[in-house]
Amino acid sequence: MRIRPTNLLLASLIGVLGQGCVVFPYPTPEVKGAVVDAATKKPIAGARVEARKHKRISCVTASDGSFDLAANHIWGPCFLMPGDYFLRAPLSFKAPGYHTVTNDFYGGRDGRVVLTQPIELQRALPQ
Repeated sequence: MRIRPTNLLLASLIGVLGQGCVVFPYPTPEVKGAVVDAATKKPIAGARVEARKHKRISCVTASDGSFDLAANHIWGPCFLMPGDYFLRAPLSFKAPGYHTVTNDFYGGRDGRVVLTQPIELQRALPQ
């Protein structure tokens, strides 16, 4: 059996382009912080903190406005192999009567993000 050069070139190209393209669990960092009212600086209890594209990764703030979003993972394809990378946490913060705040937070190699400043939510105008 003889392999044609075009078939060999095509197989090599697929091998090179597909290298490392696997499905694996992306780690999401543990995120700790607090949510407060932007005007009064009082804590907002019951605000929802969630991963923007993965609603099942979420938590609710305590009576003092603090939250602790546990580390998790998201399955998906990637061209990079799992390794020692900085972790990204795209989060949204929601509370009834307030505008939603979305932002990206980055964790280090330890897999944690600690927000040193509280997230401030603006009150929504009544309609």
